[in-house]
Amino acid sequence: MSKHILFDFDGTLIDSAPYVLTCYQQSFAELDIKPAMAITESIIGPPLINTIEMLIAENNPQMVQDLAKKFMTLYDSGVAENTFFYDGVDKVLNTLKQQGHQLYIATNKRYKPTIAILEKLQYLDTFTEIRAVDQLPENNRSKSILIEQILADFNIAIEQAVYIGDKMDDYNAANANDVKFLAAGWGYGDWDKPFTILKSAADIPNAID
Repeated sequence: MSKHILFDFDGTLIDSAPYVLTCYQQSFAELDIKPAMAITESIIGPPLINTIEMLIAENNPQMVQDLAKKFMTLYDSGVAENTFFYDGVDKVLNTLKQQGHQLYIATNKRYKPTIAILEKLQYLDTFTEIRAVDQLPENNRSKSILIEQILADFNIAIEQAVYIGDKMDDYNAANANDVKFLAAGWGYGDWDKPFTILKSAADIPNAID
């Protein structure tokens, strides 16, 4: 029986950290702003604005907007050429499609670079639907809402869905929708609960049953 498999993107399907961190570092440097914390893989996951707010650690909307604009300019100009699948992800996606599963993406990443990456990797048509939080109203953006909408829009029974992600907010989004969750152990995980943690993408086909 086919399943509906929903994926996080950064840290689950793609290794986005190297280029993301480079663009954050360059954005702060070019605007001569010192981040309030180290720019490391630990910041990967939240939406852009939330991440910048965390990095500056002060209430300064103009600074947030300036950094966001600089980051988007830098990132969007090179993201497609500098972002790649984790080892084995492409083969697993092919296998899942061949087995008749429907694949979806629910991500905090902005929609524009998500599509650009998938187009460059030639996997855009692999997914039934791709949803990003910046498609939601600005004051109501969360992965849990994305998952809720996908389930409703495609008439997916909860017991036939699984969400795969690499961080606690992915677990929380799945849990909010009573959807089975699998942890991508190869990503940027910050687990504080006992999960089924997959060691590699190759483990996905067996784990979804």
